Amino acid sequence: MGFIFMISALFDTRHAIGITTKDGTELLIHVGVNTVELEGKYYEAHVAQGDEVKPGQLILTFDIQKIQEAGYPVVTPVIIANTDAYRSVEGLKTGEIHCMEPLMKLEEG
Repeated sequence: MGFIFMISALFDTRHAIGITTKDGTELLIHVGVNTVELEGKYYEAHVAQGDEVKPGQLILTFDIQKIQEAGYPVVTPVIIANTDAYRSVEGLKTGEIHCMEPLMKLEEG
């Protein structure tokens, strides 16, 4: 079946990861606010830049409690990095998201 997503960027600090879909959507997932300051502490990557992954595959884990105890919020924005490729980008849900739950709706332009 080929790849669904490719890990297009993996920061050394593992606090953020870039994903490109086979359709060309570019996502940036940033775990926490100012968490780059943790220099990778409490984060573990389960993939490498350039890896091809499928929905549901574990890509990153992190210790929410330790990050919060260190004084960082764990709000995790998921950003479409190439919004200019779409007519509209609509958020479908905020707050807690579960595996495979729709998060956004993209309308091609």
